[in-house]
Amino acid sequence: RPWNVMYVTANGRALPCCIAPFSQRGYENYTLGDATQDTLRAIWNGPAYADFRAALLSDTPPQACGNCGLRWSL
Repeated sequence: RPWNVMYVTANGRALPCCIAPFSQRGYENYTLGDATQDTLRAIWNGPAYADFRAALLSDTPPQACGNCGLRWSL
């Protein structure tokens, strides 16, 4: 999903998916940008999203994402 869609909360936090707020406490660790401060294009192409996507493809994905069905259709 982080290659296809962006999930933005009501307060402007850009998260990797709609499950992130429920994956664990302190989802600020998964905040990839702030739409009240930056454009969506800047967030999408920014370093936080790039780093997150690289981590997903690595042998050590973020803990909350480790068992996620990346190909699920939600």
